[in-house]
Amino acid sequence: MEKTIITSFFTTINKDIFLRYISSMTYRLPFLRTWKEISKLEQNILEYISPFNHKNKKIISFYNARSALYHSLKMFDIKYGDEVIVQAYTCISVVNAILQTWAIPVYVDIEEWSLNINPKLLERKITSKTKAIILQHTFWNPREIEEILKIAKQNNIYILEDCAHSIWAEYKWVKLGNFWDMAIFSFWRDKVISSVNWWFMIINNSKFFDKIPEIKKELKLAPINLVLKNLVYIKISFFAKLTYDFFSFWKVLMFVSRKLKIIPEVLFASEKACADKTFFYAYPNSLAYIWLKEFSKIDFYNEHRIKLANFYRENLSDFQWVENNSQNKNIYLRCTYFFKYSDELMAFMKANWVLLGDWYRQVIAPKNVNYEKALYKNWSCLVAEKLASMTVNLPNHIDITENEAKKVVDLIWKFYFEV
Repeated sequence: MEKTIITSFFTTINKDIFLRYISSMTYRLPFLRTWKEISKLEQNILEYISPFNHKNKKIISFYNARSALYHSLKMFDIKYGDEVIVQAYTCISVVNAILQTWAIPVYVDIEEWSLNINPKLLERKITSKTKAIILQHTFWNPREIEEILKIAKQNNIYILEDCAHSIWAEYKWVKLGNFWDMAIFSFWRDKVISSVNWWFMIINNSKFFDKIPEIKKELKLAPINLVLKNLVYIKISFFAKLTYDFFSFWKVLMFVSRKLKIIPEVLFASEKACADKTFFYAYPNSLAYIWLKEFSKIDFYNEHRIKLANFYRENLSDFQWVENNSQNKNIYLRCTYFFKYSDELMAFMKANWVLLGDWYRQVIAPKNVNYEKALYKNWSCLVAEKLASMTVNLPNHIDITENEAKKVVDLIWKFYFEV
């Protein structure tokens, strides 16, 4: 059977990484509850993002997204009845974090093709209850910052910079995460590099430093069984990738692993229903060990993504993709295009052994989110709804060769010639 071209489901899982995970699961297990690797990791991150100013910043590591977002909002003293502005075309984890502070998410539509919040519409949504704006840099594409900053200052509103998709991306040659009082980043299983889970908050404003001990005190040590599930996940994913073309054995492997609860879920049904209970875990040390081993490869991974993104742009110039500012340094975590007949295209590609990505094909991702509980009204953000229905991510991860990217391009053209 011909090798399948897959997207970022198994983005960073190769033999080298697999062996590192093996080592982390064996001789690192006695040290799961220490902080040695985490301290190294946090120092490396601060120095990389802010090489000239890292001593004036603080960092806190979290196990999952919602915890990082929730505690960032709590730093701003968000409470019951407050409003937090967030763009449509986002993730349910962001919305859940807002709801858990008992605040109200207020959705703002995005700009055509940029996938980032529309500042003109933003001003209309600000009220006396607005306390914060979550500024998302979608997929890798930095939002033009000055206009948003001006609006926030005029209205005395905090901004939380959401860099989950865009670590190492730059705006006007400055790395994201340096522009606001606070920023969050992610090394979750499908990000630039992965340690299965890890989110962190960078605090740029010293007025929030005295709240750090309180937050760290609230974070619990992750249970050993949860840490083991993360370590097992990468091994099962590795074998799933090896068997991807073997009569769909990988589907059976992943299904059984989830049913037996030996790997962590991506999202629980309760999270999609905006009814999940709060849990706040600190980042496990064994996962930090893995990240430290991957850190040296970040530039190599990003260069590969950029190379393939440029290849797609040159060969699919007739199709619309995410617009970006020439002053930005983009990392192309997702190579995102907007196609008519996108459902049919994805089915055609799958029939030809090419699986395209579906980040984000809903206004609030992933599928089956309860919009009513998320307080989102259909038809309220028309641009986001239109683009979500057209969004397709082309494969550009480290395991995709230029010849395979050429196959993707050829099949896309074949599909549209036949339509």
